[in-house]
Amino acid sequence: MELQHYRVNGGGHDWPGTFGNMDMVAHETIWNFVKEYGLEGHLDCSSSTLVNEGAPTESYTVFPNPAHDRVTLSTHFERPWTYTVTNLQGQVVQSGQSSLHQVELPMDNLSSGMYWVQMGTESEISPALPLVVRH
Repeated sequence: MELQHYRVNGGGHDWPGTFGNMDMVAHETIWNFVKEYGLEGHLDCSSSTLVNEGAPTESYTVFPNPAHDRVTLSTHFERPWTYTVTNLQGQVVQSGQSSLHQVELPMDNLSSGMYWVQMGTESEISPALPLVVRH
């Protein structure tokens, strides 16, 4: 983790880039910093994999992440399973089911941003996995 300090000379007590001082756009500067981090630290372009500690062979994968035009969901389930993709407001934006270990989803109907993916069966559900969509 790194710390960055910005000082806006003559900016007063306004939000830089909104009105008053226009040397920078504060919300864009903040987003450019925090978009690289998730709940577990720095995000990279590899897959997001969480493994159930109780059964090391049980894993759920979302890749590539960030996704551009499509994303692949991969799981260990041996029987039909469902998936849901939700936005940050908790609204389901994509869902379905599969009997295969992997399913490829198109991302062209989703706006750029962050989403959560869950996969599961009647008896088991994955943790919510982060998915970043960039077009």
